[in-house]
Amino acid sequence: MLGITLWSARGLESAIERGLPLLQQYDLFGLDFVCLHAWPGTPVREELKRIRRHFSGAIWFSPGANQLAGYSLRDCQRVGQEWARWCEQNRISRILLNIERPSAKGRPGWVSRSGPVRAELADRLSALLDALATGKTPIGITSHDWPDAH
Repeated sequence: MLGITLWSARGLESAIERGLPLLQQYDLFGLDFVCLHAWPGTPVREELKRIRRHFSGAIWFSPGANQLAGYSLRDCQRVGQEWARWCEQNRISRILLNIERPSAKGRPGWVSRSGPVRAELADRLSALLDALATGKTPIGITSHDWPDAH
């Protein structure tokens, strides 16, 4: 499979603006999917429509999930259920959780050397994944700095 991920620190709209020419170019070569690195939600629906006007392949979603590492088990379950519903409602082909180390001191992240902290994080991740699994959208995990998660 061949895909392209669209992301920008300036937001999804900027990523799409810069990525559409690439998307159209690669679509000529049989691009299978485009992965949007953003959080599911209402503002993204307009961007999905824009992508679908230019691309007929599958759309994957890869939300940055670091802040969820600081959520309670119940909140991880709630977010997972919300994302599962959102993905189904918006015909998302895959949800690919992006889980990383803390991005700065004091921020939450999924990687820790402490056994008790790792156990708490594993419980939160399991709650999130179990809730996502209540939907029909296939789930994946990606992390550039936590290979054990794959």
